[in-house]
Amino acid sequence: MVTEMQMEMQMETLGVGKYTTRNGREAVVDAVADGMLIGRYKLIDNRGDDFWVPKIWRLDGSVFLGLDDIHDIDKHFKPQVRRTYWLNIYDNGTGLLRETWEQALVEASREEKQPLCRVEVKVDSFVGDGLK
Repeated sequence: MVTEMQMEMQMETLGVGKYTTRNGREAVVDAVADGMLIGRYKLIDNRGDDFWVPKIWRLDGSVFLGLDDIHDIDKHFKPQVRRTYWLNIYDNGTGLLRETWEQALVEASREEKQPLCRVEVKVDSFVGDGLK
């Protein structure tokens, strides 16, 4: 018969480092104390500012024994990719993604036709997303 303590020892334990929560937020474990991971995860408020929320996890990265929680952490850290691009839309298709509005304007000045519109494209993803 396997005791609860033996089951916990068989689980993979995490340590100090960077992780990603199940809902994709960046998490940092700052210390390991009394069999718990002490750290924080990043949230973004309604103004777009980042702030850190303190959190305590079990050694396997879960918040609660046997229950899934959106703030559980995984052993793999996926850096977030947050970028903004500009794209000219023409009547026969799209232009190239440009890093600034000004670069999209320069592209449009080199074309025979003026763009129908210029749109902002925001990318909010994680390294590796969509590559499978």
